[in-house]
Order: sequence, then C-alpha cells, then structure tokens
Amino acid sequence: MSGKAVLCLLISIVSVATIVQGEFDDTCARCLCHIQTNCNKNHPAGPYKISWPYWADGGKPTVNGESPSSETAFQNCVRDEKCNFDAVSGYMRNFEQDCDNDGHIQCIDYIKIHVFGGYGCTGDLPIHLQKKYDDCLAGKV
Repeated sequence: MSGKAVLCLLISIVSVATIVQGEFDDTCARCLCHIQTNCNKNHPAGPYKISWPYWADGGKPTVNGESPSSETAFQNCVRDEKCNFDAVSGYMRNFEQDCDNDGHIQCIDYIKIHVFGGYGCTGDLPIHLQKKYDDCLAGKV
C-alpha cells in the first residue's frame, strides 16, 4: 500500500471516529416523547410510540426480570416509563448515525432515526414534527 493510500485510509478512520460523538440524553428523550405523543404515558404504544419490532431492535428490555419471550413482555415494557426509555436507548445505540451528514450525532439525528427508522434516517422531518422539535429545544414545552 502506498503512503498516499495509507494516509487516505487514516483520514477516513479519523473522520468516522469523530462522527460518533452522540449521546441520547434526557433532553433528547423528552423532545422525542413530546414529538411522538406529547409524552402521554398512557398511550397504547407508550410515550415514545414504539412497536414490537422497535422494542426487539432496542434489546427487548423487560420489567422486573420478566422473560423477553413472555407474551406480555412487550406490553409491560410499553406501560413502564423506564423500560420504554431503555428500549428507545437500545434502539439508538444499535442504529446511531449521522443522519444529516453534518459530522456530529445530535438529538435531531436520534429523532430522525426514531421517526424514519434505523436504515432510512436521511431527509427532513415533516413540518409539524420539526416545529414540535424546535419548540421543545427552545424550552416551549
């Protein structure tokens, strides 16, 4: 391998390494639940509005040590605030990426991962969701 090829490879590795800086934190979680259900803890899919496949991709967390293979594990998790958050956090860890290609993984990237899925998070949020996100970041909710 030539010196130039090695240099290009090293630059690529450093570029990728500098992108993974994100953290799905409490502020972003609050904005995500606001966007999805106005943080309605009684929503049938939980405050983050998750589906069974999403829960599975998020690691199948459970409440009180229940087996993930239990018929009630998903629904019990959806009804439990911590478990619901754990599922979303697991999903974000599994699909973490820079959706808007700005070189940073930020809350907007996590929102897009949640809304569009882990394999198609590029593009703009629908206007009504973008407004709810902007309001949340501005502390209006």
